[in-house]
Amino acid sequence: MCGITGLYAKDDLSIKDWKEYLDVWKWMEARGEDASGIAIYYNNNKLTLSKMPIPSSIHSSYFAKLNIPIKNIKLSIAHARAATSGSPIKNENNHPLYQYLDGKLITLVHNGVIFSGNERIREVDSDSLFYYIRKEKEFNDNVMIKTLENTTGTLAILITDGDVLYFYRNTSPLEYVEYDNFIVFASENLNKIYDKEVKKVEPYKLYKVEYGEIKEIADINTLGYTYIRW
Repeated sequence: MCGITGLYAKDDLSIKDWKEYLDVWKWMEARGEDASGIAIYYNNNKLTLSKMPIPSSIHSSYFAKLNIPIKNIKLSIAHARAATSGSPIKNENNHPLYQYLDGKLITLVHNGVIFSGNERIREVDSDSLFYYIRKEKEFNDNVMIKTLENTTGTLAILITDGDVLYFYRNTSPLEYVEYDNFIVFASENLNKIYDKEVKKVEPYKLYKVEYGEIKEIADINTLGYTYIRW
């Protein structure tokens, strides 16, 4: 298993907000310590991407010391990896995985194992989740629906282009907590840090966060039947 987490800033973040998010990432190490990584998108369209074959406890402590422009953070996703396919020594196998599209960098974190799915260009099974993005040269609701309809396995995912954050799970855990100025996602243990109600992501439903609001996109079950919510 792996640990995933994400942060969507609806308004300016405080130093406390940022440090608590890094703590969530650090605690994901209990779910995987072969490698770790983080992507941070800023409001000025800049991006920080770091991934290494080190535990998230070490990686997050490094980021806690950096002079990050916290009030300029728009979105972040992070990962703690338990390797199943693809050596963590080969850093391209570690998460966040990424794909360039029209000058943007789409990043992905995944927890689970994909048993069958689409073609991939990296060793890791998670890379197959980029197949339709590469094929259609688009990143939108329809492409994400098509991706999940053609994927089988266990998964919880966060995938973003820095503007829209999609999230989905089937049997793999994923939860979130929402405040006035941010939303944090994680595989587990958010109640150890945050004092608000922690909500479980409903399985087999694709959601997105856009313009600060969570929207349900579609029901996608293992039989491939999809009901789109307009």
